[in-house]
Formats: sequence, structure tokens, C-alpha cells
Amino acid sequence: ANLDRGKALYEKDAKPLACKNCHGDAGDGAGKLGMTLKPLPLNFTCAETMKSISVGQMFHIIKNGSAATGMSAYEKTLSDKDIWDIVKYIRSAFVK
Repeated sequence: ANLDRGKALYEKDAKPLACKNCHGDAGDGAGKLGMTLKPLPLNFTCAETMKSISVGQMFHIIKNGSAATGMSAYEKTLSDKDIWDIVKYIRSAFVK
């Protein structure tokens, strides 16, 4: 997976909406649009939460969306490689 490409997708290139709009610049779930959602977007900086979410689960959620949340599916706009790049970036930048 490509870390730089993942960062670009997270910050601005993912369509229809870049990840940071909901998950925030810091990955803390405090993006401008995210603050309007119920439940709030996932906080990637919460070590306890992220311990229980595998990279495979992250891939699945980005690709297929998450029911009863604001997380829509990106399967029609992102390739599998793009999704893996985003997962790598999130895990590298925010998960401690």
C-alpha cells in the first residue's frame, strides 16, 4: 500500500467526499461534517477502539459503508488499492 497516496485520498482526493471532512484532519472524528452525524465518526486516535478493529474490517467498512452511521460505501469510486492505501495512511498517521 502507498502511504502518500493514502494521505492524498484521506485529505482531498477520495470521492464523493474526502475522509477528513468527517474524520477530521487529526483523525479524531471531529471533521466539520462529522460533527453533525449521529453517531459521530470513528476516532482513529482512540487506541482502545482501534485495538478491536482489524485492517480487514477497515477495508470492508470503507468499501461497503457502515449501516446506521453516516459512513457511505466507496466501492463505486475507489479501487481496492485506493482503499488499502487509505487504511495504511490511517493506521500510520493516527493509530498509536
